[in-house]
Amino acid sequence: MGDLQLLVDDKKIYIISVTETWGSDKCGDSSYTLSGYNMYRTDLYNGEEAGGTILYIHKSIEYRTCKHLGNKDFESSAWCWIIEKGGKMILVGSIYRSPISSHVNNNLLMEKLKLAYDIAGDNRLLILGDFNVPKIDWTNMNLLQGASRVERKMLEATNDCFLYQHVRKNTRYRNMQSSLLDLIFTREEGDVKNIEVLCPLGKSDHGIVTGNFVSEWKTRAEPKPRRMYHKGNYEKIIEELNCKLIGKQYSKGSLNRKHGTSSKKN
Repeated sequence: MGDLQLLVDDKKIYIISVTETWGSDKCGDSSYTLSGYNMYRTDLYNGEEAGGTILYIHKSIEYRTCKHLGNKDFESSAWCWIIEKGGKMILVGSIYRSPISSHVNNNLLMEKLKLAYDIAGDNRLLILGDFNVPKIDWTNMNLLQGASRVERKMLEATNDCFLYQHVRKNTRYRNMQSSLLDLIFTREEGDVKNIEVLCPLGKSDHGIVTGNFVSEWKTRAEPKPRRMYHKGNYEKIIEELNCKLIGKQYSKGSLNRKHGTSSKKN
């Protein structure tokens, strides 16, 4: 934890999400303590699958636990409320989804994202973590070739909750390949600025993603509708359009026949 402590002290970071912690009941909190921070910790290590996440909040920030988002369903997430001046709040979450996560657990993640959106209400929302969904083009909000079922569901959940994903650069580097796995979600594009992907710490193959969360409170803009082209039933649309075109052609033919009959009478 020494390298992480030096980094957060140097960068003066107030909110920290650490994922894939490999925590278990055998590891006490002292193994993960950062000086100057309060900690929300969720472990996941069963001998086959490792995960876990920790959310650190600087002690200068007023905060409280978000009990409604406790970790009784989806395997690895930690949540809390940050209290701003005047009593306004930010709901903050740290999430880790394993690349071998089950379909049941993946569905629970989508439900948790939607629940977080509902619980936040008119308050602000900040979700950080490693989601392991590399086949999503977050710039164009499209699925890339070879996208899996969970990536499709993740994109749908993001659209349904009107969330904006801020990270654009790849965050993980292994075997000469890079991918975008570590994400930051908020409700507004302007909520986070100055995103950087720094070099990994220690033996990690994930870069460290940093950014500035704009803490000044502002009236939240109405969500902008996003067209979900990937969910369209295009075969049905084409069938209906063909029917309409045939109907129009038939009507035109009928009109011509009537006109011809009228001409003969004259």
